[in-house]
Amino acid sequence: MATDFVSHVKAGMIAGESHYFRADAANTPLWAPVILATKTSGDYLPEVATTGTASDPTVIGVAVGPLADSANSYCNTTAGEMVEVCTHGICKLKVDGTDPIALGDALCTHGAAGYAQLLACDAPTTYLKATMNTMMKYIGAAFAKALEASSADADIIPVFVFGGMGTVT
Repeated sequence: MATDFVSHVKAGMIAGESHYFRADAANTPLWAPVILATKTSGDYLPEVATTGTASDPTVIGVAVGPLADSANSYCNTTAGEMVEVCTHGICKLKVDGTDPIALGDALCTHGAAGYAQLLACDAPTTYLKATMNTMMKYIGAAFAKALEASSADADIIPVFVFGGMGTVT
């Protein structure tokens, strides 16, 4: 059963820094990790989109508002509308906690768009340059730390967003 750990916060950040972006598509879920998207408009604002790529290193933050469709928890209803994104600080995040998440665990994007998951990373026992490069790319996908534990799909937990490190080469 999914739990909203900070249920009194309906939209927006808890503390920190946010910026406004244009939504690349309609129906950006509230509390979803987002990445920079290819601009489709001539506007000066960059665009964001959800990602269905697990451990996506291009994540920029978490969509935190506004709540344009409260029935479905969407930040926007059409492409091009403004979406507030937490880029650094504390906000809520929807997670798949079926791989249990503990307090302080690093989080990355999930294979299902709109979710984050535990960044599970086992260090190799021997040094191989190719293996280490792969591990560094994987670690670069971490963008948040869990501030609550979770063991259920679709839990909404508070997190500290520090932004992804980007692709490590």
